[in-house]
Amino acid sequence: MDKTSFKIFIMAIILSIAIFFGLLFVSFKINEHKKDQPVKLEYVTNPNIFFTVESCVNKYVQLLQNKNARAIYDIIDQDYKEEKAITIYNAVAINKAIDPNTIFEAEKILEDKNDLNTYYVLGYLTKNNIDDIYDQYRSTYSIIVKLDLNNYIYSVIPKDVEVIINAA
Repeated sequence: MDKTSFKIFIMAIILSIAIFFGLLFVSFKINEHKKDQPVKLEYVTNPNIFFTVESCVNKYVQLLQNKNARAIYDIIDQDYKEEKAITIYNAVAINKAIDPNTIFEAEKILEDKNDLNTYYVLGYLTKNNIDDIYDQYRSTYSIIVKLDLNNYIYSVIPKDVEVIINAA
């Protein structure tokens, strides 16, 4: 390899590294800007999305009732797991305990307009008393659900968001 070819090769490597770090910097700035934006919520009006999200929460509630640590761990959002240091061993313990025979009924589902696949959900956990089937106990429950409709998967962020939802 002669001297000119070697200089071109070195310049190509330097240019490639500069482009890589430039793209990395732009990506970091975009993500940083996205996190700084206030949450902009709008009510979900599409019944298909509403009941899909409600079904996701009900599945999560069933997993909590069964104390299925592996399934609970798998369904919790990856960023939230990293933020809260959640492992398979503490996945059940960090969540609110839910009694058996309890179902979730959504009252409000709001979509984050800054992140179109994120839904803030507020509803009730309703437990039927075995002694009297008409005597129901209700408690409010809120959670964030992230849907990926292209891959038919979802994740949850078990965070109390009732204040955010009621302020919207």
